[in-house]
Formats: sequence, structure tokens, C-alpha cells
Amino acid sequence: LLGLVGNWGLFGCSAVQVYLYYLNFPKDSWRLKTLVYGLFIWDILQTALYTSTVFASLASGWGNVAALEGLGLIWFDIPFMSGVASCIVQCFYAWRIYVLGRSIPLALFIAALALMEGSAAMALGITIKLSVQTFSDLQSKTFVVTTVWLLGSASCDVIISVCMLYLLTRARKFTSYRHTENMLSRLIGLTVGGGLLTSTIAIVDAVMYIVFQHNNYHAAPVAILAKLYTNALMVLFNS
Repeated sequence: LLGLVGNWGLFGCSAVQVYLYYLNFPKDSWRLKTLVYGLFIWDILQTALYTSTVFASLASGWGNVAALEGLGLIWFDIPFMSGVASCIVQCFYAWRIYVLGRSIPLALFIAALALMEGSAAMALGITIKLSVQTFSDLQSKTFVVTTVWLLGSASCDVIISVCMLYLLTRARKFTSYRHTENMLSRLIGLTVGGGLLTSTIAIVDAVMYIVFQHNNYHAAPVAILAKLYTNALMVLFNS
């Protein structure tokens, strides 16, 4: 339930960010617009499906233990959809790092790490769909692939934050314009802050998943991961 509340709260933030983008950047390229609006549609779908899943367990299934144990579409609306969103956002940052630093090996490494964690998330979703019948069996049957997903996501975010911090700080040193310097300082704060936030939540979720293996405390932070990625990207676009 806490995960659902957080999911809806961040969805509201995402909707505001997309509306601001629509108002302020009508002349952006069609590629950026496709990225922004595509991720927002993905957000809408994820929130709708996750709400349906939680409603079936806690509302229409009230008092029914079998309903509480049922997984519904959780295999798709959390790991699969979160993995796709995070992978897209991280690959976008890999492209930005290439544009700023002109380092093909570094950009390819980040993109490969993003594809790895995204593939692990999708593999987790497929594993849950095919092999897991109840919440009680979730952690015991998906431990390895879930750990790869969460720790891979956190590692990729940390690397992106460090690279962007270095590249933007270097660019700031070579500018003599006050406005440009202020803009770069703002971008540094937003990029590092967004990367640290997503990596922290992924690490917290991984720790809760590993330490508390006989319950589902990790379900709350993992429910907001996809929204954190889209919000971090939209804040950066609107800056």
C-alpha cells in the first residue's frame, strides 16, 4: 500500500513535469518529444496496472488469504516495466555522456550496464510469471536475478552521476559566461541529485530484499523506482 501511495505521488509529479515541458519546449526535436511522451505513457500504464493489482489484493480480495497471496500482474507492472523505464533513461544518459565527453568506450560501458540491469528486470518478470505462484515463494525463487537487477541499476546510476559530475564540472571551468556557469552548476546539482536518489532507493530495496528474505518489505521501494527515473529525467529536461 505504501508503494502504491508513493507511485501515485510521483506520477502526479511526473504529470506536472511533462506539462511544463509541453509548455516550455515546443520546438524540441521529435526524438526528445518521443522520449518524454513515450515514458509518460509508460508511466500511466504502469500506475494503472499496479493500482489494479493492489486493488485486487487489498480491496476486492479483502479477507481472502488467497487474494493476498496472488500475484496478478505484478510480474509485468513492477519488474518488467521498471526495468524498461530505467534502461531507457540510463541509455539516454550514456548518450549524453558521449556527447559531452566523446568517449565511446565509456558510453558503451554504461549502455551495456543499463541493458544488463534492464534485461535482469525483464527476466525477473518472466520468471515470476512462469515459476512463482504466491508471494511466499517470490524471494526464494527469484533471489539471484533480483539482486542482479537492483545492484546493477544502482551501480549504473552511481557511474552516471560520477561521469556527469566530472564532465559538467570540467565544462564549467572553461566558460567565462556567468549565465552558462550558473546553468551548468544547476545541471550538476540536478544530475548528481537524481542519480544519488535512484541509486539509493535501489540499494535500499536490495538490502531489504537480501536481509528480510521471509517477508516483502522491499515491495514498497521497488514500486516507485520507475517513477523516480522518469521524474529525474524530466526535472533535468525542464531545468
